[in-house]
Amino acid sequence: MSVRDLGIRHFAALCAVVDEGTFAKAGAALGFSQSAISQQIGAIERAIGAPVFDRLGGARRVTLTPAGRILVDHAELVLRQLAEADDELERLAAGTEGTIVVGTFQSVSVKVLPEAIGRIRRQRPGVEIRLVENDEQNDLVEALRSGSLDVSFVVEPIRDDAIATIRLCDDPFVALCPIDDRAVQPHPGSRRDGRRDVLPVAALNGGALIGQPDQFCGQAVDRQLRSLGTDTQYVFRSADNGAVQAMVRAGMGRAVMPFLAINPDDPDVIVADLDPPLQPRRIALAYLAGTTLAPATRAFIAAAIDVADNLSHA
Repeated sequence: MSVRDLGIRHFAALCAVVDEGTFAKAGAALGFSQSAISQQIGAIERAIGAPVFDRLGGARRVTLTPAGRILVDHAELVLRQLAEADDELERLAAGTEGTIVVGTFQSVSVKVLPEAIGRIRRQRPGVEIRLVENDEQNDLVEALRSGSLDVSFVVEPIRDDAIATIRLCDDPFVALCPIDDRAVQPHPGSRRDGRRDVLPVAALNGGALIGQPDQFCGQAVDRQLRSLGTDTQYVFRSADNGAVQAMVRAGMGRAVMPFLAINPDDPDVIVADLDPPLQPRRIALAYLAGTTLAPATRAFIAAAIDVADNLSHA
């Protein structure tokens, strides 16, 4: 038998005797009998092959031997670390502390993420949130698989069995048009109920388009437009959603963009629904399937779901 065979109860008994001065008082402090404390101390002494206390007899306090002083220093350290671990686990379970690493992309970073982060910071100020933005979805998925992200905003579908998703909202595609675009058709009753004007998809055929890069979102737009018989002629592409809208504002062409990627309050462009409409983006949160999410991560997901539920595309 050696020190490695000792348990926490042995260390607790040793430290209690040091703190209280006698076996009887140590037993009372821990809720044990004096004989139980004596058994724990005896087990320690057999394990190390030396006494840990000089027993002076009577009601006098016991004193540590040289071996006892060495062991007490280590026992106190172990017990202190366990107490700290217990505190940290309680805070983790409560979701009041921890770090969340969130993957995101540009449009979500503007419209959804700030409100979700704000709620977490107000409700759980001890939680640290780190953000990784990447408009290439495959990179976000790979980061989830590698464990460098806890959760990420994505566009469904995700064709990867290792990734689980939680649907947040549908994000419709709209047309951004120059303010004097004559192809835009007023929606009946749009002035009364706030509905957007309409741009026939056919009006895009052969016209100048401003768009996002030839990556995930831009490719989704192009596929749908081609399926509707539209010949897309891009005169400018940019990963900066604001730059795309600025080029439309300047009259360089039209753009087909997800609603979350635009500023709908821009007075110098027309935001129009497409006729026929394109399939919307399905915004979701993704995480590695089969993993246990920390309470703080679950709280962030709940906040994002609530923010998405309150989004208005009107």
